[in-house]
Amino acid sequence: MATDLARYFAPLLSHHFAGLATPTVKQHEHVWRLLARVVSGRDRRFVGLSSLETADIDACDLPRRYSQIRCLIDDLRAIDEAHPELLASAVKRRLKKISRHAQTSTPREPYTECVSNQLRSRADEAVAAARDRIFSGRKRAVELRTNGCDWPTALQLRIIDGERLPQSDRDRLRPHSIDIRTLAESTLLRTHDACAFIIALGLRCEMPFECLRTLRADCLKNPSGGFVDIEYRKSRGGTAVRIKRERVRDGGISTPGGLVRLALELSGPARERLASSDHPDAAYLWLGYVQSGHPSWRRFRLDYNTFSLAARSYGVTADDGSPFEQFSGARLRKTVKAANYRRKGGHLRSFATDHTPRAASKHYASVEALAEDHAKAVEAAQERLLGSAMTPLILSPSEEEEALLNGLERQGRTFTGSELVPALSGSEDTFLGACLDFWHSPLVTAEDGSCSSGFSSCLHCRNAVFTRRKLPAIICYLDWIEDRRSILSISSWTAAHGLDHARITKQILPRFSEKDVAHARSRVTESVLPVPLHIARG
Repeated sequence: MATDLARYFAPLLSHHFAGLATPTVKQHEHVWRLLARVVSGRDRRFVGLSSLETADIDACDLPRRYSQIRCLIDDLRAIDEAHPELLASAVKRRLKKISRHAQTSTPREPYTECVSNQLRSRADEAVAAARDRIFSGRKRAVELRTNGCDWPTALQLRIIDGERLPQSDRDRLRPHSIDIRTLAESTLLRTHDACAFIIALGLRCEMPFECLRTLRADCLKNPSGGFVDIEYRKSRGGTAVRIKRERVRDGGISTPGGLVRLALELSGPARERLASSDHPDAAYLWLGYVQSGHPSWRRFRLDYNTFSLAARSYGVTADDGSPFEQFSGARLRKTVKAANYRRKGGHLRSFATDHTPRAASKHYASVEALAEDHAKAVEAAQERLLGSAMTPLILSPSEEEEALLNGLERQGRTFTGSELVPALSGSEDTFLGACLDFWHSPLVTAEDGSCSSGFSSCLHCRNAVFTRRKLPAIICYLDWIEDRRSILSISSWTAAHGLDHARITKQILPRFSEKDVAHARSRVTESVLPVPLHIARG
């Protein structure tokens, strides 16, 4: 087997293991040793990978060892892709699945809003501090080159330029109170700086954590209109799909594109030096000063312990006030995914940008952190269903005058004439109606108790009152709904606007005279109408 691995697999290692973070290379080594023990214990002659059988692979497929068998399957798939004539047809069929055992893993939970906000804030501060330190250090280096000519200055410039001084020269600098490490890190990124950049990026885009760690220097593609593509290699994507892109905002260091551009600028001198010697690390983004080993300017080896130390140094506290210690890079992506899921309103087809809807539902939507949002969505759907069967409160001009004099009763509650004055006079207007009680909404409420429902929810709210004064806005919204028929399918239009259209055309407008409706329609063309801008613009 060793001969076949050297012949068929060794040439693939630089590509197959490039940036591999999960699972690690040691897991691959372990599973190949396991396979070697399995085939050596068989009562048959093993002459290489061409004699590999499905039973040998199944013997390595142990319960609760999914990552182990995944390493073997991924490696064999890569070998089969490069040498399709090598493996037996039965083995090729076995490679179509990974494990025979059902997986019962629990999806990771996203970080809470408290923890994610602290991590983002601390990482942003560390990025800004790294930028200021390096710009200041480079300015000092220019001054030393311009003004200095004595031997301490010459030694300092050698350190700044990434040279590791012999011990004799280091001893000469001690009486001058020069910290060699601080000086060496003054013009380049250091390991904890790279961790801060990656954490800040991880909380702003949906890329897998291991892909952020292995970004290349040419990862920015197609900048346009304040956005840019970040290209990355997803090692977990199997052998078919390797290169992916994510469209992100591009601007200052508060945007993913701006963070990558700043990292490119700060690591530029190290990249130029490595490129001049054709060093393979020059192709990567995260380069800087490394305290031990040669060369001193090279790519950072960012492992779990490095990120844990960096995260603990931020002084982040959990929701209960205890110190935050359990850092997990994968949970950064979970946090961004959860926020996007809420922003998309739980619509999987819009949310599953780099997954199938089934995978997005299993790994990102079915988490405990979103259980409350799911419960609220169900409650809102029930309220909307009940609201669609509700009779709206519509007051004709005569009924409006009578309500101001004698009051009215609504949903078991009696409103006096003085209580109706704010709603009927316009001071409690919403876009489409007037509100009887803005601070006790039967729909969705904000943290301060105010109504936070969308503007069209008023059509299905028992607190809403519709009068002649609001007819122009209602007709303007109706026209916008009608225009949407031309750009949406029948099913999509019905799902999005069917209830609103029925409420207006079948219940609200018939309660007013043709003269009132015609007068209101003539006012729709006026430049100032109390409706949302996207509706006013058509």
